[in-house]
Amino acid sequence: MFSKKVLKELTVVVGVFFVVSGFSKAIDTTAFSNLIGSYGFPFLSFMAPFMVVVEIALGVSLLLLLNPRRDTLIALLFLIMFTAAFAFAHFHNGINDCGCYGKLRPSSWGPVESFIQNACLILICITVRLKYPKDEATGSVGAWKKGLMLSMVLAGMFISGLTFSMPAGIDGLTHKSKFKNQNIKNTELANYVKTQPGKTYMIFCFSYTCTHCWNSFANVQGFKKTGTVDSVIALAVGDDSSRIFFNQNFQPDFNIRTLSVEAFDKISTSYPIGFYVKNDTIKYVIEGEVPSSMTFRKANNIAFNPPKSATVETSCTPTSCGH
Repeated sequence: MFSKKVLKELTVVVGVFFVVSGFSKAIDTTAFSNLIGSYGFPFLSFMAPFMVVVEIALGVSLLLLLNPRRDTLIALLFLIMFTAAFAFAHFHNGINDCGCYGKLRPSSWGPVESFIQNACLILICITVRLKYPKDEATGSVGAWKKGLMLSMVLAGMFISGLTFSMPAGIDGLTHKSKFKNQNIKNTELANYVKTQPGKTYMIFCFSYTCTHCWNSFANVQGFKKTGTVDSVIALAVGDDSSRIFFNQNFQPDFNIRTLSVEAFDKISTSYPIGFYVKNDTIKYVIEGEVPSSMTFRKANNIAFNPPKSATVETSCTPTSCGH
């Protein structure tokens, strides 16, 4: 039913997907790392650069037809794993970005398209694995193929390393972002947030169902309580039932504006993400879990001006320490 030529072409199609997917993520590996955390797996975020390089290496091997039967099996396992993780993130945490194409994801590309795409790729991998002749499964590996493989992998390692930042609070919170050092009035945030000169703000963007966001919430509230910012403003995504559940359990002490998925995606396709604004300028962008206000101030050398109502203990007594 499937000629060898057709099977090779199908193998190349899968290879193109993995190469494009890998380099798309490499363009902003930090965003991919944060997306992994938003999926509900923050303990795996540090593996983002490794996953990018593996995708590129696998894609190149498929393109060069080095071993179609072996490589489509590996690709099949990857696709099943990615699809299962995205299904969990979408239905449990409200994530709509599969992360397949990083920052290059088309704005119209939603969960349905992602599931259909992965289903087609899974079927292709199964077909090639079952139908490709066993006695011709291994292709010749010439010097030029080895050179191309090495060049592509090294390029992926270089780009992903260049665009990857450690989690917030470790590297000074100086994440590269199109928002950083921009006047807020010139960004998408201006459609939902109004700021005043001379004031400081923490703008917190999150999903009502994201556990990574839940872990950040107390720290976000602390920015206002400690006087690190004058005001906290929140933008969220999620349905009414998720919003009600969140408000009942977290009892936020600041206003939260709920946006549509389409509107939220124009700001960020991963969350949580925080914007520290001073004098109408976005000074810092915190991608991923928001650190405590103290960690934030220390990392960025921000002076501490506690509100008059705040008291700071300088010593520990049996009563104050609860002994």
